[in-house]
Amino acid sequence: MLCKTSSQTFSVTYDCRHAPLQRTLPPCLAAYRYFATGGESFKPEPEKKAGELIAEELKIIREEMAAFRKENKQMKEQLDNQETFNKEFVIPGIQQIKGEVSSIRGSIERDKELDESNRAAKEAKQLIAAANENPDTNLDKQKKGFFARLFGK
Repeated sequence: MLCKTSSQTFSVTYDCRHAPLQRTLPPCLAAYRYFATGGESFKPEPEKKAGELIAEELKIIREEMAAFRKENKQMKEQLDNQETFNKEFVIPGIQQIKGEVSSIRGSIERDKELDESNRAAKEAKQLIAAANENPDTNLDKQKKGFFARLFGK
């Protein structure tokens, strides 16, 4: 196709897929683009080169890394706060509870010993009571004669 401008004539082969960024085109090229697209208005979008694609992906990765670093920093701060809290309150509380548990165990052992001694005392009392009730083993309560009971001998 030949286009004439005010000063010269030149041949144009125009491929819409490889169009450069919006430039002011001579009227003949604008007409060619109009007819080449079937009468539709067409604004060619430039194809992104590999370097641009990599740069965009790198930018996205850097933003994600910054978000991860921020989240990691927050988690470290929370962990430090939790460790401080544990050192100040939890560990002394655990030690106090351990001391209370050991004193409770000691009192339980003392209670068991007291129970055993009480049982032994109770058994001894029962044996004494049983011996007192049995006239064969108790000389004081053996059958006495009439005069022995009367005079308390």
